[in-house]
Amino acid sequence: MMVDDNIIYERFVLFRDFFYDGYYYVNGEKEYAEKLLPEIAEQLSVDYDPKELEKSLTELAKKITNEQLQDLFAKYKPECCSLTRCNKDFLGRYYTYINGSGNLEIKDSSEKVRNKAINAIQNLSENGI
Repeated sequence: MMVDDNIIYERFVLFRDFFYDGYYYVNGEKEYAEKLLPEIAEQLSVDYDPKELEKSLTELAKKITNEQLQDLFAKYKPECCSLTRCNKDFLGRYYTYINGSGNLEIKDSSEKVRNKAINAIQNLSENGI
């Protein structure tokens, strides 16, 4: 079954932000999720090469199913620690994840993002900016 390129891209971003740049907890201790990627790749029969990160994450994104991806998030409850994402939730067109919750939903968050943008613009306008 062919998967839409936009879905593959969102999966790529989820892997990058929550498993490459992310962390999870084991017995209360923070562990960097990047070390999970070779194991995940092996389970999906994908060659993982950290020197070719974009290619490896893209292959993972193409191969994984929604159910497998949801299982990974439920098992590890990853949190994003990338400086560019600043521990924020993932609000995508196809996936929604509240940072650290373990509950990856197959859900469109476009309307929520749109409303946040409108509120931000209104707040800026009200403050004279």
